[in-house]
Amino acid sequence: MQRYILPILLLTLMALIGCGDSNDPTAAVEYPSGASLLGLTETHTVHYQIIDSIVTYDPYLVIMDTTNLYLAVAPGVNQQVVLRIDGNLHDLLTIDSDGILHTAQFVPDGTPPDTIIYFFPTPIIIPASTTANQTWTVNTPLLTEDSQEQRRSVLFMHYGFSVSRTFRGQQTIVVPASSYNTYYFESDLYLNESDTIPTLTAEEFFAEGVGLVQQILRAGNSYKRLVILLEDN
Repeated sequence: MQRYILPILLLTLMALIGCGDSNDPTAAVEYPSGASLLGLTETHTVHYQIIDSIVTYDPYLVIMDTTNLYLAVAPGVNQQVVLRIDGNLHDLLTIDSDGILHTAQFVPDGTPPDTIIYFFPTPIIIPASTTANQTWTVNTPLLTEDSQEQRRSVLFMHYGFSVSRTFRGQQTIVVPASSYNTYYFESDLYLNESDTIPTLTAEEFFAEGVGLVQQILRAGNSYKRLVILLEDN
């Protein structure tokens, strides 16, 4: 009878180990909140360099235009955040349980000055929390500027586009400001929600507590915009 004791003990041990493995829950990956990814949790100013490249084929020529942009982030009351671009009031965002809402746009040259245009329905720029390969659609109204409505991409805000944005995962990015462990999103920008071919595509990299670190915006092979972070103060 003793010769059966060792095999029985081994089988029992293997069964216990197997049961333990099958019942162990897989730890969920926790990513930063949408507010942290967009750099909305504290007051700071981020300085970007924007390089626009236009390619012409007859004759073949690459035209480059370099500009600088300063984005000032100022969290306020009621979970609202005011954005200033190059010193001018530009956007009002709200940190909500659903995500980061693009609540309104400021119109500095409006009548009266600093007119606020509220967006309804309110676009959700990014959900409160994200999971790998999660996709959502953002529809933001046209930008009102110089008394005209314009379709324009300004950092992570794409006015007048239907944007399909997908979270792809993490990636290390090195820019003049520093090296960052970023969260990588791919976006397709459509003129209309019913379109199947995007007008623009964007690769967007966000760092926790900082916001946008790098963006590559493309229109086919003829246009490319590179946005890189120079400073975060």
